[in-house]
Amino acid sequence: MARVIISASEGMVRTTNLINTLDSFYEISDDFIIQKPAPNAWCMLEVARHMTIAHNVYIPKIESAFDRLKLSNEEITSIRSTVVPSMLIKRFPPKDGKIKYRIKTSSMFEPDLDLETVTSTDIKRILNELNETLVQLRSWIEQYQKVDFQSVRFNSAIGPIVRFNIAEACEFILCHNERHFQQMENIRRSM
Repeated sequence: MARVIISASEGMVRTTNLINTLDSFYEISDDFIIQKPAPNAWCMLEVARHMTIAHNVYIPKIESAFDRLKLSNEEITSIRSTVVPSMLIKRFPPKDGKIKYRIKTSSMFEPDLDLETVTSTDIKRILNELNETLVQLRSWIEQYQKVDFQSVRFNSAIGPIVRFNIAEACEFILCHNERHFQQMENIRRSM
């Protein structure tokens, strides 16, 4: 199986595209952004909250890894992912507007929002938090090009079954976000 090649410059562009897409979500009405497309489905706001929760699990892992890494003598622009992270990364991004490989979300990543009491302020705060995570992700991608990131590995959010280096973790987070941005776009189109 061919492994994923992770390109830092491509990752920065893709993350910037998500940030730009998120900008358009601020214009969506409050009623629409909290409307579920189906009874057991998440609304757009729940999807946004889920992405932030998932990202936040990686903050201490990635920050700790950066603290332990040495500067690299040359800028690293792309890497070949290791086998297990590569398999996960390949499954996550949407293809042609479709989300393949449906995955049940662990309870620790549930958005846990009471949509009956959500206010406009709450909506803006949740979208702002998601924007902050995207900006942080883009910053991590920019930073890892300057360090020997392959020398430190850490457990994924699901534990030691999957271990990432910083580049693989950033690519995984980015693919996860792209998947859920597609989900939000599908919600927007379907209603």
